[in-house]
Amino acid sequence: MPQSKLVPMGEPETNPHRQQQLYWAQMVELKVAACYIRHYRDSLGRRVTAVGTLRAVASSGSIAAWALWKEYVFVWGQSLQHLKWRML
Repeated sequence: MPQSKLVPMGEPETNPHRQQQLYWAQMVELKVAACYIRHYRDSLGRRVTAVGTLRAVASSGSIAAWALWKEYVFVWGQSLQHLKWRML
């Protein structure tokens, strides 16, 4: 007759490897969390880099536009006046 694996409620289960199993389960859980956090950090790093690049391009473009506007005021004034007359 096979021996039953059920332990009566009043008696503690005798598993000599219980501590090792608990330790291993905790270690696996922590490793999964660490991998997730690393992936999330890398993902946010790429986003921060992309936003920084976009800011640099926009800033350079606005400085270049300001320099052109300052250099060619007469041309811009004429083109704006021409547009104004066309809209009337």
